[in-house]
Amino acid sequence: MNRQIKIAFRFTILSTLGLGIVFPFLVTSIGLFVPFAPPSLLTQPIHEETLFQGRPSMSGGAYSGASNLSLTNPELWKQVEERLKQASGSFVSRDLLFSSASGYDPYISVQGALCQIPRIAQTRHIDKEILERLVKHHIQSKLWGFIGTEKINILDLNENLKKLGTSPKQGIFRIEK
Repeated sequence: MNRQIKIAFRFTILSTLGLGIVFPFLVTSIGLFVPFAPPSLLTQPIHEETLFQGRPSMSGGAYSGASNLSLTNPELWKQVEERLKQASGSFVSRDLLFSSASGYDPYISVQGALCQIPRIAQTRHIDKEILERLVKHHIQSKLWGFIGTEKINILDLNENLKKLGTSPKQGIFRIEK
């Protein structure tokens, strides 16, 4: 019996030290060296018609969190209908209709970017083919080739779109990554 108590006591001490001190220190240390975008950048909604729009966010930049509205909640469908009315074009990607679970999501689907091309081409006076090549250049593949979906970082895409200007010569432009 005494042997089991000693083992339990050692396990408790080692677990407390490992999980309470060593692990948080390790994660924090790694986090200091990983590049990230400031949250204020990610949570700012993009309202310019000349730029690609990100996913709607329930946080509005104030905090991170989802709306927690279920698919059976009528309030969710009112929000989706309102977003659908604001969207231009005949096709709207689902990720542009449903809000992001966090306010820090800089990614949209490839379809979400492609469905915005007609609006941006019209407002910027740029050929749609140029915008399609720009979008295709910014596609990030699935994690390890099979986890998740292809996605586009909206911040990088808009940064390169701004570098194009408003009316480049058709077919001649440089895409920077």
